[in-house]
Amino acid sequence: MTRYHFHVHNGQDYPDEHGTELPHLEGVQAHALKTLAELIREKPDMFWKGEALSLRVTDSSDLALFTLYLSVTKAPAMLRSRPN
Repeated sequence: MTRYHFHVHNGQDYPDEHGTELPHLEGVQAHALKTLAELIREKPDMFWKGEALSLRVTDSSDLALFTLYLSVTKAPAMLRSRPN
């Protein structure tokens, strides 16, 4: 099995030093989505800070395979002060 690394960036880098062994690319893609979903669920404030959240997946030789991006664009209505 190959070891893959799932590096997070959101204004600062959170490298995956350990990695995860997975048998095939479909498993890598599923693990990337699961990792991103867990990160959003556990730390939602990380997503809403305005920086694009990215998850870059590399193989054991540090070759980038793909990057997932998640960002939000707030509409003008969100930027106005709203009465309580």
